[in-house]
Amino acid sequence: MTDKNILKNESGRNFRIELSFDGTDFQGWQIQQENPTVQQALQEKLSFLFAGFSVKVHGCGRTDAGVHALGYVASFHVPDRPNIPAHLSIRFCHLQ
Repeated sequence: MTDKNILKNESGRNFRIELSFDGTDFQGWQIQQENPTVQQALQEKLSFLFAGFSVKVHGCGRTDAGVHALGYVASFHVPDRPNIPAHLSIRFCHLQ
């Protein structure tokens, strides 16, 4: 079963976020086993925000080590949960 099929069959919400980040301390966007990446840091923070649900973030592309971004677009899916207000909309995300 592909991720696409899982999303079709799973109730929940899709979020689109627009990020700006300083990539100095990161080894690019995509998760790597031994290096800090933007995707990994974002997934960890979102998982904490959504009560420990393991959030998988899909980015619009990849970046190289040390690359900064302004207006980088990503999305993620989370199941319906009582702690996610129906009116929640992420308009800005600052990664620290």
